[in-house]
Amino acid sequence: MNSSTPAANRVIGRILDQMMESSDWIRQFMLKAVRQALWVELSGELAWPVNTMSTVKVVEDTLSLLRAMELEPQMNSTEAALRDWPPVITGKELKRWKLKLRLSSGTRPLTLQ
Repeated sequence: MNSSTPAANRVIGRILDQMMESSDWIRQFMLKAVRQALWVELSGELAWPVNTMSTVKVVEDTLSLLRAMELEPQMNSTEAALRDWPPVITGKELKRWKLKLRLSSGTRPLTLQ
């Protein structure tokens, strides 16, 4: 897929819809769209691995991805709320969404060599 076409950019919106429908983790950020995200702006964020050392790190990585998707969180989670989210589970979910976005853009998944 040519990542600079409007159709390719709409794929980001469809994936965001899937994220909002199926992910309690993503929904908790109460997102507001700032503008239409573009693949060219999102590709740099997709190259970064997810840090699952702590829930706080996963939150930072999640917010970074959401902002690259031109979304602004309207609510930050409290530490008490974050304790309910194990970093391994939330990190795995975030990795899954990043992989789905990479594959949708036609970019090969990252591999360790």
